[in-house]
Amino acid sequence: MFSSTLESTWSVDPLVETFLFPELDAREKALFVQVLSVECGCALLRFLDRAADSLSTTDGIAFRLRQPYAVIECSLNTFRELGLVRQVNLGGSTFWGMVTDTEVRRIVRNLIAWQNRWRERLIRVEQLIDGRAVLGKYTD
Repeated sequence: MFSSTLESTWSVDPLVETFLFPELDAREKALFVQVLSVECGCALLRFLDRAADSLSTTDGIAFRLRQPYAVIECSLNTFRELGLVRQVNLGGSTFWGMVTDTEVRRIVRNLIAWQNRWRERLIRVEQLIDGRAVLGKYTD
């Protein structure tokens, strides 16, 4: 499944390795690295996870993500090769959706939850630095 290793595909900042990655298992780390290498990969993964049981056209996804069709098409094909999405052809139209593999969906959900936790932590740090929060309390 997500076979790349951090050492061979991405130069990891020591702070990232020390503070961010300990919460992820090896498959989640490998997925994160691969998703980062795909143009608009994180946004596409989040979109697909939110609509995990739905199918969408390339046009529809491009519209929702406000990205060019060609970028989304290329990203979807890469995600298909990674085993993250399924492609369904019906009546001359191509539809895309998250794979039904429960293990892949679990890994994706864990990765997104990790991103959400870190996004919230960074917001709190920014508020603290800007003086809008006090340690343990928020002023806004």
